[in-house]
Amino acid sequence: GAARLLTFDHDADTREPTVEVAHEALIQHWPRFRHWVRDAGDSLRVRQQVAAAASVWADHGRDDGDLARGLRLESALDLMATEPEVLDQVEREFVAASDRLRTVEADAQRERAERDRRANRRLQGLLAGVGLLLVVALVAGFFAIGQRNDARAANTEAELAKLISDSAAATADDSELAILLALEAHRRSPGPATEQAVLNALGRSEIDTRVAIFDPIEPAEGCPAVPAPRIYNNDPLIERRIVDGRFISRDLTSGEITDHGIAPADCGAWVADPITGTAIVSVGDGPVPERRWLGTTANPAATEITERYDGAPFPVVMAGDRFAAGNPNGSEWTVHDVATGDQLGPPIALEGTVNFDMHPRGEHLALMGEVFEVENAMGIGQVLVIDARTGSELYTIPTESLGAVTFDPETGEILVAIEGVALRTYDTASGELIADTPLSGSSEIRSIGVRPDGAVVVVSLGQIDVVDRRTGPIREPVELRDASNVFARPDGTVLVVRVDGRLEVVDPDERSLVEREWLVPDGTHVSINDRQAGAFNLFRLDSPEVIDLRTGERTAVAIADEDADTPINWVYPEESGSWTIFIDGQLVLQRDGVFERRLDANGFIVTGTRFGDLMGLVVATGEDPATDRVVLVDLDPDDPQPLFDIDAPFASTVHPSVDGGLHVLGVNGTLTTYDASGALVSEFDTGATDVNIITLDPTTKRLAVGTQPSGVVLIDTITGDTEQLQGGEAVTNLGFARYGSILVITGADGTVRLWDVERGASAGLVWDGSGSVPSSPSWYDEETDSVWVATSGLLMEIPLDPQLWVDEACELVGRSLTQQEWDTWIPGDDAPQSACS
Repeated sequence: GAARLLTFDHDADTREPTVEVAHEALIQHWPRFRHWVRDAGDSLRVRQQVAAAASVWADHGRDDGDLARGLRLESALDLMATEPEVLDQVEREFVAASDRLRTVEADAQRERAERDRRANRRLQGLLAGVGLLLVVALVAGFFAIGQRNDARAANTEAELAKLISDSAAATADDSELAILLALEAHRRSPGPATEQAVLNALGRSEIDTRVAIFDPIEPAEGCPAVPAPRIYNNDPLIERRIVDGRFISRDLTSGEITDHGIAPADCGAWVADPITGTAIVSVGDGPVPERRWLGTTANPAATEITERYDGAPFPVVMAGDRFAAGNPNGSEWTVHDVATGDQLGPPIALEGTVNFDMHPRGEHLALMGEVFEVENAMGIGQVLVIDARTGSELYTIPTESLGAVTFDPETGEILVAIEGVALRTYDTASGELIADTPLSGSSEIRSIGVRPDGAVVVVSLGQIDVVDRRTGPIREPVELRDASNVFARPDGTVLVVRVDGRLEVVDPDERSLVEREWLVPDGTHVSINDRQAGAFNLFRLDSPEVIDLRTGERTAVAIADEDADTPINWVYPEESGSWTIFIDGQLVLQRDGVFERRLDANGFIVTGTRFGDLMGLVVATGEDPATDRVVLVDLDPDDPQPLFDIDAPFASTVHPSVDGGLHVLGVNGTLTTYDASGALVSEFDTGATDVNIITLDPTTKRLAVGTQPSGVVLIDTITGDTEQLQGGEAVTNLGFARYGSILVITGADGTVRLWDVERGASAGLVWDGSGSVPSSPSWYDEETDSVWVATSGLLMEIPLDPQLWVDEACELVGRSLTQQEWDTWIPGDDAPQSACS
């Protein structure tokens, strides 16, 4: 990069490059070099996307449904045209097949359109015979109407299918467009197919963390726009503008707009401290304000300080009884008394300031800037810490590169996030390093903040990370798109200024299809019973816990000394207590911290399933599965007891029956049913072998089982009829909902899907996860019409009412299709309409 830059400027006399000129060239062309690096990164990302998609395509038998479409196909074709050598044979075949499919689909669309045109011409010919005999005319007319209705129905069906298909194709590249197209399909034809389209668009959406979106408050005509950092950095909860000579603010959570009275000019800007309510106003037509005032949010222009103010042009951050201001390029800063505007100390120089913050009590100011080193042609970071009480410099903290800086509002410690390196905590008084937490993200960090629970929100232009300073990232990053600037807010949410000027409020803990969620670490097994969940970690022997699903409150489950080192199979919550099922066959009941009862299955528990108060167990007494037994136990806390114990060689899994007996599924697919006394009721072959997951719907008496490797099979326990569901993916979690009409399927990859049992078709994707929790059955809450699912490090409540999905989609996008989008994507000649009321 340095070698390239040296060729731009030469000494006029010697025609040889000089160090000074090289320095200037490096600074001048540094952004171009960074763009070159980012372009190389874009190529690598496309290469990685093609490799991943081609692998899935190959694994699924080269199914056309896995081929690339839309922008991802265009990027792949560009890569194959410019750098074909980076793709292997399968990847090139994948791109070529995707291109061929696009051609085939386009030809099919044209053929359908041509058929429609021919049908319309036929109708016109039929109607031309109106002058014939009345009977013939009536017959021809009725025939023409029927044909026209058929053509219209065919057109409507084709247009609807195209909207649904285009929505699915857009999910990977433009989540917002995908949701808007699905909503338009649902507006035209509400029903299961379009509800599924909306659900799929939401389930795969990368904007599902958006909780609010606003168009910016425009300044008065002729007034220059105020740069976003000058408006939001002090208080990203409130947008403040001077519009048409009045002080205007908008709450960037509720959207409420407040008029604070007459401003001293038509153009200008103002900021306020959210804690003290102090306000500072600067007005003028040019980039440098001409007059300044001090005041409060109730009276922003109370006292003019123009003559007493000789500092930088605009106050950008304030707290307590101090504010700090910087010049337009951020190279010089001054600290001021907020009551008088008087400058404290001399101007402070820091070239290339990119981030800054002031302690909430106004005691310290931290500036992060870039120092350019000619020797290695690189920019390095530096944090300058200033005593805001005196305006004097205290110390500097060198950093490997740029990032963001803030103060912990509780401890006063300085937090520095360095792009792709670490989140570091420093003692403010001494500058001593306290904690160093690695960060793996590579996008440009613009802001960090501390949530009320102490977690740190690290925000870049590409993603949001929530970090525990002791252990690292709390969950997978939330991806951001089209962000021109971002600001962490004190409530843990993030303000995003989009490239189109709109403002988004993003909550990294929010999920579009999730009513409530509670964190469960990776490897945690969850068992749900009547709005409570028992949880324990498969990789740790510390105490399990019970989670109240309504509040998230967690209660530790005590373990007796004799069981302290014994692995746990399940923890089932009970009223004021829990059952703990140990792998060695011990079933222990405790209530209110007191051990009440212990049952012994007399063997090693291989697997088991609870249903109401009944629990079926597969018990092994040795290594030979031919000696397996099945045990049915009543776990009623007031009268727990074993019900029967019978031999069941080669049992795969079990489930208590609706009638109080037990279903036993053998490894060979045979389903054997016993009544409450242990007597044989029925026995038939299901074809479902190697079952690892089982659940029962009490209304229809159907079993749903997860098999390896064929996926999910439905079994009618009355008739023995079976149904193999489409998909064939490995599953770790099943559960019925809505009286057996819906099956909730959690894949091994963490995705959660709904299956419409009555229609025998998919009902949509609920969650596009990142890793599931093994053997944690979902639970349907009839009272709220929602299902609780454990997956991807979360215990989530998901609503099942399709109207809620549509309402959530409308709230999430917060807009209608633009005229250009409508003309490009919407079939037919209708004028643009809103899909949301």
